[in-house]
Amino acid sequence: MKILSGAEAYRPAAELLREYLAEVASRLADFDGGGGDPDVEATDGSMIVCCTDDGTPLGCLAVRTIAPGIAELKRMYVRPAGRGAGLGGRLLEVAEDVARELGCHTMRLDTAAPLVEALRLYRRHGYVEIPRYNENPSATHWLQKVLPANGLS
Repeated sequence: MKILSGAEAYRPAAELLREYLAEVASRLADFDGGGGDPDVEATDGSMIVCCTDDGTPLGCLAVRTIAPGIAELKRMYVRPAGRGAGLGGRLLEVAEDVARELGCHTMRLDTAAPLVEALRLYRRHGYVEIPRYNENPSATHWLQKVLPANGLS
């Protein structure tokens, strides 16, 4: 697997974000896209894309600092062709490493109840329910994980 970030990730990130927004909209009746513009989000510097060795984009996510020591995971998406092979867990590990590089000790995220696979993945990787921390109208679950300093999950 090859991990892309920065300018190298812009084009594949925009492509993946469009797919992500379409899939979430198909599964959440009132999903408004969260105000997301894939072309803008892809170039904001927080996107990470995972590709096959031949460069085929398989998944993406964004990691942003939202408070001192606290990062947020957003827009995690794995294409259907990449599901079931552990790519989601690998992307979470990359996200957690990036959060630590940003000086964060905690990762937070939100998700919606119909996205059962995502919720299962997060819980399996040590994320626990917390009270609402943002105003995302589509979210029904808010989770966080205290990140081990050594990178071992």
